[in-house]
Amino acid sequence: MKRSGAWKTPLAAALMSLGVALSGCGAPATAAPHVALFQTTPARPVRVASYTPLPGDTSVFTYTPLPTTTPTATPTASATPSPDAIQQTNTAIATYRPPTQPSPTLPPPSSTPAPPTSTPTPPDPPLVFYSDRRGQEDIFLLLPDGAVRALTGAASNEREPACSPDGQTLVYASDTSGRFQIVAQRLDSGAPIALTDSEGMNFAPVFSPDGGTIAFVSTRGGGVPAIWLMNADGSRQRRLTSGWGRATSPAWGPDGRQVIYAGEVATEQAEHWRLMLTIVQGEGEDLGEFPILPPEISLGHEVWPVFDPAGVRIAFSAWGDLTDPQTADLYLLDFEQPGPVPLRAGDGAAIAWSWLDAARLLISVGGPGDVRLAALDVASGALVPLTSGGSFNGGARPCPVNPAILPPEPPPPPTVTPSPSPTPSPTPGPETAVPRVRGRPH
Repeated sequence: MKRSGAWKTPLAAALMSLGVALSGCGAPATAAPHVALFQTTPARPVRVASYTPLPGDTSVFTYTPLPTTTPTATPTASATPSPDAIQQTNTAIATYRPPTQPSPTLPPPSSTPAPPTSTPTPPDPPLVFYSDRRGQEDIFLLLPDGAVRALTGAASNEREPACSPDGQTLVYASDTSGRFQIVAQRLDSGAPIALTDSEGMNFAPVFSPDGGTIAFVSTRGGGVPAIWLMNADGSRQRRLTSGWGRATSPAWGPDGRQVIYAGEVATEQAEHWRLMLTIVQGEGEDLGEFPILPPEISLGHEVWPVFDPAGVRIAFSAWGDLTDPQTADLYLLDFEQPGPVPLRAGDGAAIAWSWLDAARLLISVGGPGDVRLAALDVASGALVPLTSGGSFNGGARPCPVNPAILPPEPPPPPTVTPSPSPTPSPTPGPETAVPRVRGRPH
């Protein structure tokens, strides 16, 4: 893999194009994409403080004794000026002195020093994910104490969950109607409400940082997947991407304007899914779609990209074979580095879903029939298992829900038949579907 830094050139050109587009449409100067690599800090003049000592005190204090009014001798002070600066301003030394106070008695030192104070680390938030541990795919919640409880219990398949930033609403893709549609579910009641009911399929929903917009994938209008937007209540559904053909697995930047996703790009050899970037305008239109990496950096099918909380790093999975999640490796793109670096590569699945915090990723790892969730420290590579059970656990995201508001856990359906619905191919035609491959974008 090349590490020359050449990948930055096309992305820089793309962002310059965005700047021209923004200036042409009257967008404010602050609408530039939040990419740390291309932000420079203007030079500021450095002021060096100079120290000027106070002028020396050249005055000479002359002590003049009080005149003698009676033959009785008057006490006089020493001719040597008092070192007390206040007394030097008087013509006589006061005869009153405050009584001497006894020195306070200090307690003996403790034999056991007090432990240093430290700020306690807040617990991790609950996590939503989907799993086939009950036969069909259901949505589950992993609580901070390690307990797992179901959030859905229908006989259909539910996958790819995401929680609203206020922890009140859950969205996911469900095939209850026979094809995947986006469903919203109030976490305090468990009541589901369909947000989409279009032709084709709708899946991979994710809330914007302010919770007002949902990005998702839809195959309506000919069976070609594209990134769409809608309001959190399902209104104003509109297409975002168009220029680069098929698109899937969207994710928001922390500024609420950048959207990264996987887009299919045709090359001389074949068609590959590449990391793409677009900027959302106020009315839901984009300012163009741009590849993040240059063509010479080819790692496979690059899918499921996710920004870190600061918007300066992107984790993503690169699949060698889109029909086999065991070929998925995990990479990190840091805009301060010359190119992507592998986080986990080799045998076994490694799929990134979201960031738990600025230091850890929520990922799926494991061999065939045993893919589990884990937290990966991107600096040290330390892996902490989070779940067990089922052949596949994926789609993990933080969910700031208060567990006290949750209704009783829904039971599994009376008859659990592990007959999963087909998952559409990443490049579906109007009638094309292939056997389900868990973890792969539709």
